[in-house]
Amino acid sequence: MTDTSRLALRVRKLMKSFGERCVVNQVSFDIHRGEVVGLLGPNGAGKTTTVGMLYGAVRKDDGEVLFSGIGSEIASREARRVLGVVTQEDRLDSDFSVIENLIQFAHRHRLTGSQAVERAESLLKEFGIEEYRNYSTDNLSGGLRRRLVLARALMHKPYILFLDEPTSGLDPDARQAFWTYISNLKDRGYAILLTTHYMDEAEKLCDRLLLIQNGSIIDEGAPSDVILRHAGEDALELEGLEESKLKELLPEGGVYRHMFDGGFLVSRPGGSVQELWRLFHDLDLPTLKRRRSNLEDVFLLMTGRGLD
Repeated sequence: MTDTSRLALRVRKLMKSFGERCVVNQVSFDIHRGEVVGLLGPNGAGKTTTVGMLYGAVRKDDGEVLFSGIGSEIASREARRVLGVVTQEDRLDSDFSVIENLIQFAHRHRLTGSQAVERAESLLKEFGIEEYRNYSTDNLSGGLRRRLVLARALMHKPYILFLDEPTSGLDPDARQAFWTYISNLKDRGYAILLTTHYMDEAEKLCDRLLLIQNGSIIDEGAPSDVILRHAGEDALELEGLEESKLKELLPEGGVYRHMFDGGFLVSRPGGSVQELWRLFHDLDLPTLKRRRSNLEDVFLLMTGRGLD
């Protein structure tokens, strides 16, 4: 039986078209408190449009979005109160200092005076940017700007966070630091919906994945389960073999795709490539590598595309 006591977000049959093109088609899912759910797919799959409909930036054509039983209509003040949003564009106001950006945002949610200042000071400390409180946002590094945007999204004390490509453009150290903040928020009971092109990020942070292609959810599950189901335990990368010969040698249950830099990716969904490894190893190919399967393999095998 599904535990509804910690249900934070319920989405049912969400639809969106632009002209004749359907970009989101019957999307449904739940997110619970203390859970990070990743919405993954190639460019143009419908991720950003889906997230935009959830917080009112994009008008939905049909479907239902409920935040712990509260409707998501843009006029619903209560629905807006429970949401914190980090978009790809930070939209910080360079006319205001770091702390003023937080306080101005708090005013939109009717948090004013000493309460707004105290909340801002607390978040600046939590995210390690208190020493920059009086800086112009133009003088912050990319990593510090993303921390400030996350702090801003938490000013009104929501319990659901939408993070749309939150670490895009950050260097590895800044990304790692941001991952720590996300993990801490999850441990404190926040419900988090994450979109990302970084597969290591998705595997590390997400409890569950929603795979979206052409506007539809094509699979969901824990990262390890999704990988095993579609790409197996391990995969082979090989070169020096004609495709016709590969098809001839590939046993039942084996699958392959052309790799972007040449050669083939070969896998056995739901199992191991041990038998295939022995088979191809005897051919003395110029390139033959065996490694653990990952989420990039999943998308290559399922769609013929990576997460570009």
